[in-house]
Amino acid sequence: MGSKEPPKSRQYDECHYLARSLAVSLQDLDAEQRRDILKFLTEELQRLSSQDAEDGDDAPGPDMSDRPSPTPEQAGRGAGA
Repeated sequence: MGSKEPPKSRQYDECHYLARSLAVSLQDLDAEQRRDILKFLTEELQRLSSQDAEDGDDAPGPDMSDRPSPTPEQAGRGAGA
């Protein structure tokens, strides 16, 4: 009766590990740095969610091969410096 979950992929496992590692690493930052990084992540999640809604796609994630990786400054590092 519950929804069938797609099988977990290696990429999912790696992302889950990175998310857990990030959570631990965030504990070592001051509150302002954490807020900055969490703001960036929240914006990215909202963008992905919005893109998924537009696509009407329940795929594991969008093809981001044409999107450059964020710079450390975009990822919230060094902000406020």
